[in-house]
Amino acid sequence: MKHRNFTTGSIASLVTLSAGFVAAAGPAVRPNIIFIMADDLGFSDLGCYGGEAATPNLDRLAAEGVRFNQFYNCGKCEPTRTGLMTGRHNTKEIGFLAERAKTFMPAVLKEQGYRTMLAGKWHVSRHPMDRGFDRFFGMEEGGCNYYTGSGRLQLDREKFKVPDTGFYTTDAFADYAVRFLQEAKTNNNEQPFFLYLAFNAPHDPLMAPEEEIAKYRGKHLEGWEVFKERRFNRIKELGLIPADSKMSLWPQNLPHWNELTDSQKQTEDLRMATYCAMIDRMDQNIGRVINWLKTNGEWDNTQIIFVSDNGANPFGGLGTAWAHVSGTPFRLYKRNQHEGGICAPMIMHGPAANYAPGSISPLPVHIFDFLPTFYALAGGTQRPEDIEGTDLSALWKAGVKTRDFEMMSYLADHHCIRRNDWKLVAVDGQPWELYNVGRDRTESENLIEKNPEVAQELKSAWEKWYNSATGGAADESKASLIKAHMGDQGSGNRYVPAAVLKNERE
Repeated sequence: MKHRNFTTGSIASLVTLSAGFVAAAGPAVRPNIIFIMADDLGFSDLGCYGGEAATPNLDRLAAEGVRFNQFYNCGKCEPTRTGLMTGRHNTKEIGFLAERAKTFMPAVLKEQGYRTMLAGKWHVSRHPMDRGFDRFFGMEEGGCNYYTGSGRLQLDREKFKVPDTGFYTTDAFADYAVRFLQEAKTNNNEQPFFLYLAFNAPHDPLMAPEEEIAKYRGKHLEGWEVFKERRFNRIKELGLIPADSKMSLWPQNLPHWNELTDSQKQTEDLRMATYCAMIDRMDQNIGRVINWLKTNGEWDNTQIIFVSDNGANPFGGLGTAWAHVSGTPFRLYKRNQHEGGICAPMIMHGPAANYAPGSISPLPVHIFDFLPTFYALAGGTQRPEDIEGTDLSALWKAGVKTRDFEMMSYLADHHCIRRNDWKLVAVDGQPWELYNVGRDRTESENLIEKNPEVAQELKSAWEKWYNSATGGAADESKASLIKAHMGDQGSGNRYVPAAVLKNERE
């Protein structure tokens, strides 16, 4: 496809950005955009981020493109996906309030002449075709059985009948992604496309084909602590965190591997084998999309971005201990505002960026930034209405690695404000903690007693923002809406691994 450029102009200079928008001229040829999102994937689960699952396709994207070590989301499926689509906060407590939003990503890209397609999980209010997607296959809700669906899978606006055999959601989402891409090429070879490929893997329930699970069975019997340390060392070797980073302490609410029965160890091994198998299968299907791009002459002009919507899930399924390992080198999990909940892997590959192949960028990126950035890549020149994100297209094009950065968020009684290197954060309604994440990415040294003025300044700013965002004052002592507390320093619920044998469960 040769995509016409509808924008003229030039960038006279690059400046360090805060939360503002810079209107940038589109590239000479507007790129296709493929945005791939995994569900509940931990920071270190991919091979190129230190994990054990086989992810050769994502690893190649990373080797030829760039990895980011400061990509931030909203800590949970709905607010992250809504934030992606709207470029702004839409979360009050736990949920999504996208009806308030005036701008949606597929709609603004469609206005710029893009073909818009979604294959996978939606989990945002209203139907995706009401929000600007031309084609849709997938589910509107947050999760489903990987083999049977939920009874609510749809193709466009029609209910989709799941085949009796041979169906697996990860495969099916890629099937329709490729089908939509082929349709776009056949119907209008001059039209650029935006594909949102939103896998539900590796979200609960843990389900994978037996042949995939067999690849990993028995490989995690050395235990949680061994794999945490192994990943931590690998992450440092890869340069994803500074070499002098401290490994976070083992959470107080988790047992140690040597305290488990043999049956419990077998169950925990099976959990991780299935989890790795789900990631492996997802990577295989990403490879199918890549192969289509290469076969059909679209590879060189397609911007691909891969992210996860939040940190690893400590509830059921994978279990809290493996979720802790998946979040290595960070603390805490999905729904938390510590790094383990909101900092996820991000891989970018394509013509709209100028980073050295295989490089790692510390440029902070937020889920809100993609809407204005994609709009600029599509040739847009006016800031979309009512958004909070920043257009990063000029920084990506120049390979820039730093900017002024401020982030505020909350999810029930998990709170956070980050202003450049300083981060004030709280979990489970517990007292605020203060970290310098420029020097301490693993949030190991709480500096709140040494820097009370910094903490108070950030707390006041967060409270002012919270009041404007919700219309009410923050109640830091409020009980969590989530009964399963996750704090790792005394407030978290105790994790008790399941056992395979009935008598051990009793």
